[in-house]
Amino acid sequence: MLTGTLDDFDLRDVFRLLSFAHKTGKLSVAGPAGGGRIYFRRGRVYHAESDALREGFGRKLVNAGKLTELELRRTLEYCAAHGTGLGDALVTRGLVAPEDLEAALRQEIEEVVLGLFHNDRGSFAFEDDELADSDTVIQLHVESLIEEDFDIVRRQV
Repeated sequence: MLTGTLDDFDLRDVFRLLSFAHKTGKLSVAGPAGGGRIYFRRGRVYHAESDALREGFGRKLVNAGKLTELELRRTLEYCAAHGTGLGDALVTRGLVAPEDLEAALRQEIEEVVLGLFHNDRGSFAFEDDELADSDTVIQLHVESLIEEDFDIVRRQV
C-alpha cells in the first residue's frame, strides 16, 4: 500500500508514479475539494467515483440526446434483473453507439479526476489489485488527464 498526504505530494505526481509503474489498483483521495476513488489498470485510469453528487454516464447520455429517460430507466431495471452492467446493456440492446458510451465514460472519469486535482490538502492511499465493479470499456492515459487539467487552468488565467 502507498499512502501519503497532499501537503507533501501533488496528486498529479502520484498519478504519474502509478502510471509509470504500470500499477493496477485503487487510489482513494480525501481532501477539502472532495474525495473519491480512481481505479488504474496497468497504469491507465479506467474508472472513477466521486463522493460529491455528480451526473452518472447514463444521465449524461440522456442529456446529450443519445438516450431517452424511459430507455435509461428500463435498461436500469433490466440490469438489476439480469445482473449486467449498464454500459454493456445499452450497447448490446442497440440503444447507444459504442462511441457515444465511450465519450460519456471519458467525460465522467475526467470530471472526477479533475475535481480531485483541486485538493491541495488531504490524503491518498493506493491499494494494489483493488478492482472496480465496473463494465467500463475505456482506459485513459494519465498524461492526457493532466494535460486537460493544465488546459483548464490556462483558460482561467
